[in-house]
Amino acid sequence: MQIRAEDISPDAIGRQIIAALRQMAAELEAGALLTIDPSRTRLRVLPLPPRD
Repeated sequence: MQIRAEDISPDAIGRQIIAALRQMAAELEAGALLTIDPSRTRLRVLPLPPRD
């Protein structure tokens, strides 16, 4: 996961991070990259093997 924001405090972007993690949990477990910035959230499925 990448967070791209000037203010990364929980008050500023915490809710957005939690929502994205909940929404994209299966994709993250499968090896996707999640990028979060204040204006959008992007998910990229990468050819990474899942962790054991």
